[in-house]
Amino acid sequence: MESYRKLDKKNKLFIHVSTDEVYGSVKEGFFDENSNYKPNSPYSASKASSDHFVRAYFETHNLPAIITNCSNNFGPYQNKEKFIPTIINSLINKKIYQSMVMVKI
Repeated sequence: MESYRKLDKKNKLFIHVSTDEVYGSVKEGFFDENSNYKPNSPYSASKASSDHFVRAYFETHNLPAIITNCSNNFGPYQNKEKFIPTIINSLINKKIYQSMVMVKI
């Protein structure tokens, strides 16, 4: 982040990719960006702490940044057993699963 701070940031935005797991388990309803963090695993706690660090750093230095708390982030090198790669591989192999039951198309 220090390197980013030293860059020419004209029309540049820092994007910190986090996870929805920082909000913990939601038994009913949903969460939004105003919900309290309630991480319940070492992974989600580390992501929550990185969110707080990014927010504090960029506010301190008055820099443009956003933090995403998405579910099922997707990108290169993602574990093929995660949700989106599993669905893509199922489609490629013409195997669609719904509620743990194979559905033929």
